[in-house]
Amino acid sequence: ILLNERQRELSNERQRKLSNERQWELSNTTTTLEQISDDDNELEQISDDENIPQTP
Repeated sequence: ILLNERQRELSNERQRKLSNERQWELSNTTTTLEQISDDDNELEQISDDENIPQTP
């Protein structure tokens, strides 16, 4: 009985670890996506600047 309990603890521990890692990966991905969208905004800003008519 003790052995089974220990095994269950271990597998729970493993699950927790996995879900933590998964969470971490997800949060990293989100950060990357935000970064990309920031870059896109910067690009739009640049192209807006190019559209400003140049006054001689």
